[in-house]
Amino acid sequence: MINLKELIPRAHQLAKDKGFWDEPRNQGECLMLAISELGEAQEAHRKGRTGDLAKYIADTNELSKNPQYAKFQPATFQELVKDTVGDELADAYIRLCDFAGGTDAIAEEVADWTQSIRAHYFSGPDNFGEALLEISDYVIMARTANGRAPHRDKAIAGALARIESLALRQGIDLETHINLKLAYNQSRERLHGKKY
Repeated sequence: MINLKELIPRAHQLAKDKGFWDEPRNQGECLMLAISELGEAQEAHRKGRTGDLAKYIADTNELSKNPQYAKFQPATFQELVKDTVGDELADAYIRLCDFAGGTDAIAEEVADWTQSIRAHYFSGPDNFGEALLEISDYVIMARTANGRAPHRDKAIAGALARIESLALRQGIDLETHINLKLAYNQSRERLHGKKY
């Protein structure tokens, strides 16, 4: 199970280290970036890009036995995992965690609300696109809460729990995808080569 009390500050700190919070961030931008990742997940799903996480793990474990190789292999990640459904869902999840960390959200409360939702939310729409729209609704609710922390944080928790549920229904190891994407992002240039 994903430990949000650890992941929220970790995701936010990495984004800060890469320059994303050098200037105050616009809530709409942050949340639309999460929604854009959901759109990329839809495109990956349409293209059948599920990747080969097991092969990545097997290859990198073999490579890590050689001292000249680091554990994380960006080239292997790009070949086998990047831009897959799991990778894009992980991106959306990370962006929401970063957003929570960049606001006055309390990681413990977001984690508790997410845990509560997990306990009651076992399924979701059968259609992949419908599931993504449902997640997007919660992302939008985080914006329309007008900064009222409890409502915003519950909306973030609702989106996170639904991403977890969708990943589970798709047979995706979301936690591994998140950890790999954070390692990949650590290897990237400032602002990941973008304006914001």
